[in-house]
Amino acid sequence: MLKTDFYPFPLLTTTRLVLRELEPTDDKAILALRSNEAVNRYLDREPTKDLIAAQQFITAVNNGIANAEGLYWGIASREDLHVIGTICLYNFDLDNHSVEIGYELHPSWQGKGIMHEAMHAVIQFVFDKMKAQLILATVATENQRSIQSLLKHGFKDISREGIHEEMHYQLRLI
Repeated sequence: MLKTDFYPFPLLTTTRLVLRELEPTDDKAILALRSNEAVNRYLDREPTKDLIAAQQFITAVNNGIANAEGLYWGIASREDLHVIGTICLYNFDLDNHSVEIGYELHPSWQGKGIMHEAMHAVIQFVFDKMKAQLILATVATENQRSIQSLLKHGFKDISREGIHEEMHYQLRLI
């Protein structure tokens, strides 16, 4: 059975990172991340415009977690706990024991293996703690760095013919 209700919030740690619940004081970091043109390039969303919108986003995310609708971690450096990216699980499918993963990282931290490290911790959590059997990811076709990251983690391309804007990937527990 897919476990979707987590209280207290599951704190994950890696060698360099702490994956933690977003706090109201993360509003400036969330604004910097979600308003960044490079981060938003492949995402179908409006950029976050101001601190109020960032605060509302944090509140909405934490309400979704409380309602077992998703899990959303701020990716923070172990050194200062400042949020530099996010990684989330959503679209919980109890019948198919599956979840979808999404992630974003501020450009100044890209290319350093940060997302690889965070993704590894979350994938392990999904299979070990949530008891999911399948992780899905949807990525813009042009986002080759993200696609390569998914492939490094064992995701397989399951894109259907005729879909050119997005590629679909899955990782199954075997």
